[in-house]
Amino acid sequence: MKQAAETGLTFLRRQEMEAEDAIVVAEDVHPMRILLVSHAWESMGHPDPRRYQLQMIADTLRTEAGANGPYGAIFYDFCSLYRYGDRDQRQSDLFQKSLQGMHLMYSTHQVTTLRIEDIEKWPSSSLGEEVSVWCDTAHAIVPKKLENLTAKRGPGGQLQHRQNETAYLVRGWCVAERFWVSSKRRHEYDYGPKLNSGVLTPSDFEDLVQQGQLVFTNSGD
Repeated sequence: MKQAAETGLTFLRRQEMEAEDAIVVAEDVHPMRILLVSHAWESMGHPDPRRYQLQMIADTLRTEAGANGPYGAIFYDFCSLYRYGDRDQRQSDLFQKSLQGMHLMYSTHQVTTLRIEDIEKWPSSSLGEEVSVWCDTAHAIVPKKLENLTAKRGPGGQLQHRQNETAYLVRGWCVAERFWVSSKRRHEYDYGPKLNSGVLTPSDFEDLVQQGQLVFTNSGD
């Protein structure tokens, strides 16, 4: 992760991470220190095309390595879960199983969480930059300019392009992750803006979604 930040690389999907032999399997995770990242997706095809989040993670790793020793594994959903596009049935089943247990990861005391709640606005000068994303038409990973990335689907289902600037605290997944983290008795292993302890029941959460106070980039979520 630190090497990627230093050399200008961007995050890869789980499928491509496996090809790079960069995945830690569940059987090897238990004795390791784990960093769990909560963040917003800046586009539907790639969560961090300008590498702002990657730099934040690398900075945390440098700081933490000196204080408490290195992490053995990092959970970042784009790299850790099988992504949309060319998943086979086994990978799709694992993806769904992972979503059903996501709350267990964020609420456990055995992991450290990093919440990246800031969203860096893309400058207009960066819109010609390219990032590799999945393309349905080509059925492959292809380079695409930032100005052509899909940000999200609008209320009527129409695609909106460029950056998804929806605030972290308005996004359904981000708010859920934040509350899961806040349910821990101890917050010293959480990096991010100060947490307020509290409980958000499933019915409260559903009410916020129905009222439009929380939104999901993928309407199926």
